[in-house]
Amino acid sequence: MQLEQLEDRCLKYLGATANPIVPLGALLDHCRRDAAFADLSEKQLLDFLRPHPLVQVVDAPDMPGEFQADMLSAAGIETGPRIILKMRIPGAHEMMQTMDQHLQNLIEVLTVALAKAGKGMEERRIAELRAALDRAQSLRERLKAWRD
Repeated sequence: MQLEQLEDRCLKYLGATANPIVPLGALLDHCRRDAAFADLSEKQLLDFLRPHPLVQVVDAPDMPGEFQADMLSAAGIETGPRIILKMRIPGAHEMMQTMDQHLQNLIEVLTVALAKAGKGMEERRIAELRAALDRAQSLRERLKAWRD
């Protein structure tokens, strides 16, 4: 594998994206567009990026409840690792805004899922959705209180 070429491709892409936090899958797809990296695996890319001094790999937190990963994936929210150039790591204010937006998106997804849940979903799953929605709303309120 041509590491310098891979590094150049990754760093340019990470520096040019509108959102500085890039899902691993998006970066992998970008790398695979080059014939030299068509067979690059997720593991190979992560093994290359983790020790890189200019890049930070952010692993997704464990999510309780089996429905959440599927639900987030169905909503177009990737739950895998994300990559960011260290020089593009946002400051505290920017990070708070981003967290607030992500929580708002999660609340909207959970609200829609809960509205659709009455159509044959188990009571246990409905209770899990309500609990997840309550946690997300509570976290957003605590974040706002901390920010203000």
